[in-house]
Amino acid sequence: MNGIIKLVGVVITVLCPAFFGFSRARSKRNYIERLRTVDSALLSAANLLKYGNLSRRKLLETAFYRVEGFVFGEKPEISDPDMSEELSEALNGFLTEFGSGDKTAEQARINGIRHTLLEELDRQKEEYLKSGKLWRTIGVCSGLALGIILI
Repeated sequence: MNGIIKLVGVVITVLCPAFFGFSRARSKRNYIERLRTVDSALLSAANLLKYGNLSRRKLLETAFYRVEGFVFGEKPEISDPDMSEELSEALNGFLTEFGSGDKTAEQARINGIRHTLLEELDRQKEEYLKSGKLWRTIGVCSGLALGIILI
């Protein structure tokens, strides 16, 4: 009985750091997916602006309905705790000022913000390729090390 309790303790000790490492890697991957969704919303906004005749509010609500953290209140904004402050300010500034110019100016602004977003997306993909595997490996190795120590 004592051996079973020790074995269960070792298994739990091995799995907890491993799950932590996998969850850190997964959170980075989820952030990349959220950035892709924002990019898709910006493309939708560009197409709706180009081919549609919607009000500012309807256009933003239609384009950004799938974006997590998008709120259209007094001033539309996107809040994402993982997003860099620079990108967050750029996106929220864009959303606040969207619709204040003609279609050509708005298309240029969409392209500008997409450029910033795509740079961030590329940077995050690189970081994920480097750190994602590292987090998973550190989690598993630290769990195994703790398990060996306890045995």
